[in-house]
Amino acid sequence: MPTHHNMTPLTSRSMRRLAASAPFDVVIVPGAMVYADGSPSPALVRRSHGAVFMVQRDYARTVMFTGCGGGPRPEAEVGAALAIEQGLDPARVLTETASSRTAENAQMCASLSANQRVAVLTDAWHVARSRLWFRRYIPDCQVFGLRVPTSTWQKYAWKEAGKLAIQFFERRQR
Repeated sequence: MPTHHNMTPLTSRSMRRLAASAPFDVVIVPGAMVYADGSPSPALVRRSHGAVFMVQRDYARTVMFTGCGGGPRPEAEVGAALAIEQGLDPARVLTETASSRTAENAQMCASLSANQRVAVLTDAWHVARSRLWFRRYIPDCQVFGLRVPTSTWQKYAWKEAGKLAIQFFERRQR
């Protein structure tokens, strides 16, 4: 019989950390692709579902979706609409639509979440880079990862490793 942790959208490790450190004032959800037809990518659906899970179970009071992206609607607005469709009270949903990359997501959200306990929720393969940037601007934030299909891991893990390496060396040169 599966444990409670195995039935959550979060990874087991993230769920244990979340249970030990909640509640948070806000959970920030970095943007993910919105297709040309305006529909959300699987990553954005997954992140929205995870944020709803956290707020409905009182792990966080509000959710802040971030990102403008290159689609017909900002990623933050599409993510927020998904959360509201899933039953989240619109008063508990915030958006930040000026940022277009993880680093900008973190920078823009820092001032919007000042003096609050902050969680960041993203796909498990995106946790390392999110932690790098969000802790730069929100030092006390906690970053949690969502379960992703194996095929997603295979597709994005190398891409993320490359981006992380580039950002690591860029930071060292400053």
